[in-house]
Amino acid sequence: MWFRLKYRDTVGKRVGYLCWAQDPEMLMNSLHRHRIITENVDQLWIDEGNGFEHWRPELLKRVQIKKEWAE
Repeated sequence: MWFRLKYRDTVGKRVGYLCWAQDPEMLMNSLHRHRIITENVDQLWIDEGNGFEHWRPELLKRVQIKKEWAE
């Protein structure tokens, strides 16, 4: 799946990010490696092969909580 997002960096500038990940957990690992804070994500799009669809950024928070519970 392709993930595209817009987020605010540490100084408040809006930045875009595009990456491929097999699942949301792999996306979370990529965001962590690039030091992107999920709370700063304003917009999220996911492409599962049918074009990008808009999703609520709160999805990332749920994935993060689920990952923390698994550890």
